[in-house]
Amino acid sequence: MISVIIPYFNSQDTLPDTLASLNWQTYKDFEVILVDDGSERGLTYDDIGEYNFREQIIRLPKNKGAGAAINAGIQTAKGESIFCLDSDDILIPTALERLKSKVGQVV
Repeated sequence: MISVIIPYFNSQDTLPDTLASLNWQTYKDFEVILVDDGSERGLTYDDIGEYNFREQIIRLPKNKGAGAAINAGIQTAKGESIFCLDSDDILIPTALERLKSKVGQVV
């Protein structure tokens, strides 16, 4: 399984497109860990909609930066691989499949 960690801070406008691109993935064995880095208005599960993947939201009490948010996500991750994704990125549908095929290889 791949753990996709998405740190975000006040990214309500871009995060839905990022999550939609994860919904299109051909590789389906992944979890999504959204790490709210102290946003002014935190997202809820109702805000992010329904997707075909497992997700959880971690909320940090105040903004500590992307590094701290990623570390919080890693502590929660259950996957054997970690993939960090910015909250304004959009992946091609085969991105996670390609990543999984390269795990353990020198690229």
